[in-house]
Amino acid sequence: MAQHNVGRVGQSASHYIHAGGRTLKQGKILVVGIGEVGSALADVIERTQPVLRHDLEPQDFDEPIDVMHLCVPYQSQAQFESAALSYIARFKPSLTVINSTVVPGTTRAVAWKSGTSVAYSPVRGKHVMMRDDLLRYVKFVASPAAEVAGNRFSAENSLFSRLYWRTLRNSEHSFA
Repeated sequence: MAQHNVGRVGQSASHYIHAGGRTLKQGKILVVGIGEVGSALADVIERTQPVLRHDLEPQDFDEPIDVMHLCVPYQSQAQFESAALSYIARFKPSLTVINSTVVPGTTRAVAWKSGTSVAYSPVRGKHVMMRDDLLRYVKFVASPAAEVAGNRFSAENSLFSRLYWRTLRNSEHSFA
């Protein structure tokens, strides 16, 4: 069953995320792929908290990564899965959110192969107005299976709401 979670403009960003009846201390957010989509996503998130950014030049971060947003180009399923699995192994995020346009089954495959929590959240809007459109449209978030994302999926949905997005959570159907 889909659950609606509408964020309120002006609500303050907390250092904690409430998930599944427990409170988790929030770690760092990393955006991988700082093109039109990734840079706009990072800018929107930075309205409420710091964001680590990673693009083509390899770099490492000392801080543990809580949520990693993947905004890298999709050329083929094999190429994308390889890149996603490499970033997950390298940065070890608690949750990975795929923001790239991918074919159905990609999120499920990455979650299964990595053994980690992965969600899919397609980016909607025109690239020339991406920052504004990210705030204008409902942000869909889907998990391939409840047992894969568990409480982290609820935490990410809460995080999107704290960042002023209206979100629609769906854990029964995978969008991609």
